[in-house]
Amino acid sequence: MPARIQPGADLRGINLLGADLENANLTEADATWAILTRANLDRAQLIGAILRGAGLLETSLRSADLRGADLSGASLRRANLREANLRQAKLRGATLEGACLCGADLTDADVDDTAFANAQYDATTKLPAGLDATFAGMVLTGP
Repeated sequence: MPARIQPGADLRGINLLGADLENANLTEADATWAILTRANLDRAQLIGAILRGAGLLETSLRSADLRGADLSGASLRRANLREANLRQAKLRGATLEGACLCGADLTDADVDDTAFANAQYDATTKLPAGLDATFAGMVLTGP
């Protein structure tokens, strides 16, 4: 792992399996094809970051700011995206099966060909216009 990860960092293909990056500022970082499985990215700043094809399996992104991030083709299976900001994020072809999206904001996100089977959402989740949560196989949680 780089000694210091900073905004705009080149993290392409890096293995950060299980890394603790809580509160990290990775704004506009390029983590294409990076392995971030089971990493802690809670409250991380990932605004405009490039995470195309990244492995984010079981990664915690609770309250992370992913506005405008490119997650095309990324694997976010069972990721914790509770209260994450995904406004205008590119999720085209990403896999969010079993992910927690409770309280997340996906306003204006590109979710074409995104797999949402068994992803959890609640009454506070803001889904993009045109996404039918039931048809996508999402699970409504809460009262």
